[in-house]
Amino acid sequence: MLSVTHPEHIRAKAGDGPVPEPVGFYVHVDKENPHGNPGLDYQDGRTQVKQWHREQLSIGPYDAWHLKLIVRSDRYAERNVAVLRIKATNDEFTELALAEDWKTHCLITVLDGCTGYGGQPNNRCEVDLTGKRRTNLLDLKPDWLITDHFNGPGPWLWHDLEAGEVIEPDDPKRYGLRFKHRCALASPQWPGAGRGDDERFVRLYQAEPTQYWVDRQEQPRD
Repeated sequence: MLSVTHPEHIRAKAGDGPVPEPVGFYVHVDKENPHGNPGLDYQDGRTQVKQWHREQLSIGPYDAWHLKLIVRSDRYAERNVAVLRIKATNDEFTELALAEDWKTHCLITVLDGCTGYGGQPNNRCEVDLTGKRRTNLLDLKPDWLITDHFNGPGPWLWHDLEAGEVIEPDDPKRYGLRFKHRCALASPQWPGAGRGDDERFVRLYQAEPTQYWVDRQEQPRD
């Protein structure tokens, strides 16, 4: 996702519409060990990720690594980014972040969901708009969302979304967010997009308050 979230790439895909602020600091949450490569070094001929600093530390009870990376591309300008890798489940991280009153500007959940979208146990989906989960990454109230699918109301995936189409949550009271589709950042052929179904794209959404929260904010205070 370091290449897909390059600000030049997002601007090229979104055109003149609003876009997230450039991402320079990423938090990478994974319950598994980094498998000997906490530095995220990567090269595929078009993109190169090179670590130049690594520091192991702890975030609460969880092991973590603070990384500084150089990201080079055959298309976009070179940039330096920082990554905090945390060994925890998404629920554990969400509870920790909420306890610290921390929210994310841009939430990225690609191949982080149910069945063919990440293979989570118990068919669990990390972007759940039903409001049935005890904790959910959406509780972090992101301003923007980059994902390849939702669990919630349809037809939010299996048709061509037009810019400006809105996905409403089943529970507008819990999250207070709905998601306005802005653009497709990567096609089904992108290696990170999974099995390559024709309908699957990595897409950018802008979070907006639900009508419930708009009405609540407009009510006079006692």
